[in-house]
Amino acid sequence: MYLILIIFGLKSYVSMVFSLASLWDKDFKFTIVPVKYKKMTALAFLPLLTSFLIAINYQADIIILKMMSVDFYHIGLYSTGVALAEYSWMIPDIFKEVMFHHNARKDDVKRMTFSIRLGFTAVVSVAILVIAFGKPILGFLFGADFVAAYPIVVLMFLAVPFMVYTKIIGTLFSANGGWRFYFITLLISVLLNIGLNVALIPSFHIYGSAFASVISYAFCGVTMLLWFKRKYNVPFRDVLFVKWGDIQKVMPFLFRKKASVESLIIIGDGGHSKMVQNIVRESGTYRLTEVWDDKHREPVAREGIIYTALDEKLQGLTQMNADVAFFVAIGDNEIRKKIARTLALAGKKICGDCSSDGVCRGNGGNRRGQFGDGRIDCSGEYGAWETCYCKQWRDCGT
Repeated sequence: MYLILIIFGLKSYVSMVFSLASLWDKDFKFTIVPVKYKKMTALAFLPLLTSFLIAINYQADIIILKMMSVDFYHIGLYSTGVALAEYSWMIPDIFKEVMFHHNARKDDVKRMTFSIRLGFTAVVSVAILVIAFGKPILGFLFGADFVAAYPIVVLMFLAVPFMVYTKIIGTLFSANGGWRFYFITLLISVLLNIGLNVALIPSFHIYGSAFASVISYAFCGVTMLLWFKRKYNVPFRDVLFVKWGDIQKVMPFLFRKKASVESLIIIGDGGHSKMVQNIVRESGTYRLTEVWDDKHREPVAREGIIYTALDEKLQGLTQMNADVAFFVAIGDNEIRKKIARTLALAGKKICGDCSSDGVCRGNGGNRRGQFGDGRIDCSGEYGAWETCYCKQWRDCGT
């Protein structure tokens, strides 16, 4: 038991060390303050126990089956059914990672319910397919000898939808440090799982263990859901299946055309950005895919371009496609500098400059200049209120 706790603790420290090492060559400075370090270690103890309980709840049934002298053949069948069900857990895990970044900034209930609906619908759809075609799937993945695990697969997939609530709603506690309720719920779930395994295995063999897991996962998921509903006054219809409005939001993301040129994201959507957007469209060297600005509180797609909030996107920079280029089109020098530094620390490609032989169309005087690192000074013979069209967009640099 102590060895398992040590391993879980070391896993967190190893992750921390490698994260800091990745920032070593990016002008990132940090210092260790012993007093704060001790406090942080103490605060991390409850999350450590919570992670330990999650792992135990997933593996308790296998351990108890071995302790109760169930033969290895039936344990193998049970493990196969559990393994197939665990593949579907990746669906709520996807939404869990996204919602963690959102909830670290604020409790984003609207996006939370949206993620729950998508995750729940996807998991239920996968469960129906697996239950319908479970035997051929088992034969293909594991061999004909493991088709006998089908009843376990059916039982375990009855528990999977509850994992959506546990994993996604659990990000509220992980992001905001509210570990006590999360820990107590998981502790009761683990004890329930262990107790039911001991009580049911002698009479129902491996099926008793499957029943115990279903009840344990259901308890945890329903408890999380009821807490979430009560705290945020969310109706049940908002945490079940997708709505027509959800489908309309998702469709533009699913059917975006693949770009034949490098994608570009423009940060900022003010007057300065409008000129940059015109230059991008006119040049044709890059394909404008997204515009980030905090005035867009909800993602919206217009003419193949997604307009979304800046702050929440910056939270997930490290998980984005490395091939996407960025241009910071914000007029304020200090804000632009801070955002450019954030992009650089995340290893993102920041656009350089546009050639100074562009043509400006508008009213007024005569200026020559460059377009670089978020600054526009177009050459031409017109004045202060102009729309700039550059003939050439130079390559981006890191």
